[in-house]
Amino acid sequence: ESLTLMGSWAQPSWTAEQLRADEDAMAVARLCGAGRAGGLPLALSSVGALVRSGRTWGAVLRWLSDARKEVEVGPDYHPEYGEEYRTVYAVLRMGIEALPDVKKERYMRLAVFAEDEAIGEEVLMVLWQLESVDEVRDTLVLFHERSLLASLTTRCSQFVARLHDLQREVLPGSDDPRVAGWHA
Repeated sequence: ESLTLMGSWAQPSWTAEQLRADEDAMAVARLCGAGRAGGLPLALSSVGALVRSGRTWGAVLRWLSDARKEVEVGPDYHPEYGEEYRTVYAVLRMGIEALPDVKKERYMRLAVFAEDEAIGEEVLMVLWQLESVDEVRDTLVLFHERSLLASLTTRCSQFVARLHDLQREVLPGSDDPRVAGWHA
């Protein structure tokens, strides 16, 4: 199930058997908790999305191995999954870093929203200082394709995005002076 999820994000036609044949893909899957109660779906989908964006499993593995060293996870934070959560944070940071600069800045500005808060496209037009709803939608679709949003739905013909709590945690906190400026 873990490999199927990771593979479907990397390339919809990939099978678990194809991933099992790739040493780097299996090493990435293990870092994402595959084999332990299904792994961590957010990490699995995020690494798959990185591969879909053009990276190889080997590049993701090297990048992930280095990025995990820089992530600190408190001992009280899901201790049974401590290493896997280190991976989730590293993967999310990798996904953000892989964005073009203007999109990265837009993603960082999502810090003004709480986890699971419905984020409408009209609000994002103002926050991101855009004149076109199409540009907001294109940005949201990119974020969703990179597994950087918990969900992207349509309501009354408008896009509505939500952040997973872990996605929100990698963004600047409310004590960051940039966040106060984005609220203005």
